Amino acid sequence: MPDSRTPLGTMGTPLPTVKVDTITTTSSITPSSTVTMAAQFELAPKNFTYTRPISMPIAKQNAVIADQLSVTYPNPAFIEATTSLLQQLGYIVTYLPMEQVTVDFFRTLPKRGDKIILLRAHSSVVIYPPDGGELEIVDYLVFATGEKFDSSKYLVEQQNGWLTRFTSDYQFDEAGKIITTTTEPAFYFGMGEGFQKYSMEGRFNESTIFIMGCDGLARQGGRDETANLFFARGARNVIGWSDEVTPEHMDLATYNLLYLQAKHNLSLEQAYDMVYNQLGPDPQFGAKLRFLKRQD
Repeated sequence: MPDSRTPLGTMGTPLPTVKVDTITTTSSITPSSTVTMAAQFELAPKNFTYTRPISMPIAKQNAVIADQLSVTYPNPAFIEATTSLLQQLGYIVTYLPMEQVTVDFFRTLPKRGDKIILLRAHSSVVIYPPDGGELEIVDYLVFATGEKFDSSKYLVEQQNGWLTRFTSDYQFDEAGKIITTTTEPAFYFGMGEGFQKYSMEGRFNESTIFIMGCDGLARQGGRDETANLFFARGARNVIGWSDEVTPEHMDLATYNLLYLQAKHNLSLEQAYDMVYNQLGPDPQFGAKLRFLKRQD
């Protein structure tokens, strides 16, 4: 069977050049004081249709909520309200619980054709090497899948480091050392930047990607490599966090980015500006929301 993957380049070659804008907050796009954010998740009234904002596509499009956190940090109120909101805006919404957020889901994510992608998943710069060893910090982002780690699967991708062992069962001690929080941590496949570059298939549909988990846009090694790899595959916007973030804060911020566009007809840039300034950083870890946009 021919290989259907579309690598961005052979190993060692540079990525295609992509011009990216970092969206910063500015008073010139701040909406009027009558515009308010949602303090909690709201369901749209039955038979009610929001006015479609300019920034949303006119044609019926697909959206996906990949909820790798559905078991460890479930939030059915967020899922129900966000699904309702997207449906009212005309999107066909697919919801995927943890067990469906697999390696092959990430492999085929670009060619699914979704216009809006919510990655409600653990992500981190801390990994367990596939061949054993201690937890280590890497200079790239790793997304957790909901697929249990199995050393006998995806051998080429494991050998190249594109897939690794991921666990969220760790913390930093007072000396800054990484320690596990259980004697039997749960291991899942983790997807690194090599997987994005060489194993993903197809191109995104000018998608807006919400990296809802920790460190999504943390500038690993001074780079925005995760976002650049998404842009190189056709994504238009990537939104994520600068550091660790609590599930409660990430859910409320993501919901409001959509809610403000729908209820108050704001652009995505205006919604981001308001969420950044009024909701603010994560109260526990201080993570700030970042917004990168591909420019052609």
